[in-house]
Amino acid sequence: MSREKQFVFWIITLVFLLTAGYFVISFLNSKWEENHPMSVGSEKMIKLGKGDYKVGDEIKAGFYDIKAKGTSRFMGRKLTNGDQLLGIEL
Repeated sequence: MSREKQFVFWIITLVFLLTAGYFVISFLNSKWEENHPMSVGSEKMIKLGKGDYKVGDEIKAGFYDIKAKGTSRFMGRKLTNGDQLLGIEL
C-alpha cells in the first residue's frame, strides 16, 4: 500500500472508532440514568398522611426530599410547617 492509501485507511478507521465509541457511551449513559435513583426525571410527589410506613411495602426505596406541613415527626425528628429534609435515603 502506498502512503496515501495507508493515511486514508487510518483516517477512516479513526472516524469509525470515534463514531462507534460515541454511540456506545451514549447507550451506557442512558442505561445508567434509567437505573440510578438520583437521575434527573425520576422525581415524583407523594403525600403521606399520619401513620407508620414500611419502606419496600408502602413506600418504594430511594432518595426523597421531605417537606413538612404542620407539625409532625419523621425518623425521630420533630418537623414544623415548612421544614425540609433533602436527599434522605429510605
